[in-house]
Amino acid sequence: MKLFRSWAVGKGLVSSETSYVARSPRRQTLRFSKSGNPKIEQLYRTPLGLGRAFRAKAERLTQKAAALPSWWWFNL
Repeated sequence: MKLFRSWAVGKGLVSSETSYVARSPRRQTLRFSKSGNPKIEQLYRTPLGLGRAFRAKAERLTQKAAALPSWWWFNL
């Protein structure tokens, strides 16, 4: 996991800690490791993604797609 993380950071990916909760009404926090070690849990809750510039571009594309008429999607 350390090797993958160092490779990803070297490629320009950024990390952001995320909260993962169950879909049940109690919204219990999900556990990723058998041991429940807080450091391991934090590493699994911190996905690596593309930077702010990519997210901004994705948001613009989403807004453009939402503005298209509904009939357009059925002609693909």
